[in-house]
Order: sequence, then structure tokens, then C-alpha cells
Amino acid sequence: MFVNFSMSILNRIFILTLLILFTGCSKRVSILDISDKDLKYINELIARPGEEVRFFPSYDNVPLACTVIHPETPSKGAILFIHGLGARSNLYLTLADEFSENGYIIYLLDIRGHGYSHGVRGHMPSSDAMGQDIHHFYEYVFSVEGNNQKYIAMGHSLGTYIWINALESYTDMDIDALVLISGGTVNNLNTLRTIKENSRYFSHINKCKAFFSIFNHNIKPIHIVFPDIPQFEQSGFVQDYGFSFFTMFRDYENRFKTFYMNTNIPILMIFGSRDELFDAGALEESYNLIESKNKELISLEGKTHTSIIWSAGSHINSWLEDYYQTR
Repeated sequence: MFVNFSMSILNRIFILTLLILFTGCSKRVSILDISDKDLKYINELIARPGEEVRFFPSYDNVPLACTVIHPETPSKGAILFIHGLGARSNLYLTLADEFSENGYIIYLLDIRGHGYSHGVRGHMPSSDAMGQDIHHFYEYVFSVEGNNQKYIAMGHSLGTYIWINALESYTDMDIDALVLISGGTVNNLNTLRTIKENSRYFSHINKCKAFFSIFNHNIKPIHIVFPDIPQFEQSGFVQDYGFSFFTMFRDYENRFKTFYMNTNIPILMIFGSRDELFDAGALEESYNLIESKNKELISLEGKTHTSIIWSAGSHINSWLEDYYQTR
């Protein structure tokens, strides 16, 4: 998903021309499995009335949005949630409901160019833009919730990497716990299994667009392959990304390893045994790098990259309860 920017334009043109000739611009089938139960949850979210959405300015005054779910009881803590690649915050409202029922207030961020947030879809203006956005997200929530609140950073899929990237870059963010749902590996972010059985994909580079992006950087060659169901057409998800979006992950392996080996933040890694993008071995290898004494790795039997969204809440609530009881 990364391009070698040091490669000469002529070499890039030659290579991309060959790729177009040999592979074309054919349609791909998604690697993501969506069950009837998943569709039930997705349909409920589509029909759900609007929630409270707040806006705050980022470092460049671009308005970023977060959906806020309030608990009925006094808040045990504030959860700052970041969604996965292509998604938006309202996909996680069912999960947020479980946390609010347990006494947490949840701020679900729409990252720049996604959901209600402003900004160019699928593009980042600089390699440190995402980190600065997340820092401003934290500062905004802190300005609302104050010093006496516990702050829990949480993300799904891409959101796990966004949090690690931000926490490694900004050590002034005082986070009490970090929850990584289906992500957080340091050894295969660049090499996600994009091909499964019968040539099924999570993402691919559209060779036609990649060729023309040499001349126009507004063209977005990286395409996320969602399942071919009508619900995704109504979701407002982002499917096309430019190479600029992923520049935040340059040298990520060394930086993420350093973070894991030096952090004292309690960390929960939770994933499904049938996750289509991350296998248990890769997650365990990364988990073993974590030096924090308070850490746990949970595998949910039979859950996929999507179904874990509806299944992880009770396990995360239990882990948070156990952690706070020992403090």
C-alpha cells in the first residue's frame, strides 16, 4: 500500500504500464465475510436516529466530528474511539451502547475525510497530520471531561494503528488504558493478507488510477474492497485512498516496537479467531513485545473482523472492571 517516492517517474510509468497490461483494472471480491447476523446489526444502525455529534477544530482549523454516547449513571471514564479503514463512527454505536450501559461516556471520532468530519476523503495533507488530529481530539475531550476522568484509548483495525502512532508521537497524552480490537501488529501492516481463497481481497491498487496518479496526485489508486451488499452503498464509507493517507506509517515497525517496549499503559488486545486480516500468530508476536505488566490477549472463537464489533463489548467491559479494581 506504499509507493517508493524515490523511484523515478519514468521507472514508475514503465512498471505501472506493465501491471496494467498484465492485470488490468478488474473488479475484486472482498475478503471480508458478512453474515446474516452482521447484516441485522448493520440494518439496525442504518435505521437508527441521529446521535449527538460535536465538532472541534484540528491544528489547521479543519472541523473534525465525534459522536458522543452518554451513560445513564455517573461516568466511570471516557472512551476515545477510532474506527477502522474506510469506516465511520456510527458503525460502532452498538459497541458504544455496551460501554455506556456500564457507565462510560464514549467519544467516537470520525477521522479526517470520513463520516461527518471535514477534509478531503482518502487524503492526508502531511505525514504528521493524523497524529496532530488525534492529539487535538484528545485535547478536545480533555477540555470537556477534565482532570478527574479516566481516559481509555480504543480502536478497531486501522484505529489501533492510529492510536499507537499518536501515542508514540505525543507522550503528553495521559491515557489510562489502551484497547486494540483486531489490530496492533507491528510485523504485517504492509503485508495484510489481501488475497484469500478464490482471489478475495481486502484492498488493491487500481493500476489504471495508479498510472494517472503519477500526473495527478488527487487521484486515489488504493481501493478498499467491501462486500457487494446494498447496505455499504448507504453507509457513507470511504473506499478510495491516495498514497498520502498512509505516509503516517513510514518506519512504523521500529516506532511501534519502541512504543510497545517502553509503554506503561495497560493494554488489551482482542481479536476473532476467524479474523480475515490478522492471524493469531502475528498478534501474539506483537503482544509479546509489550512490556507493560498489565496486559491481556483475548481471542474470541469464531468471530471475524466484522462480527467482533458486536461481540467484544462484554469482554472489554470485564477487562476494564478488573483493571480498575486492582488500582
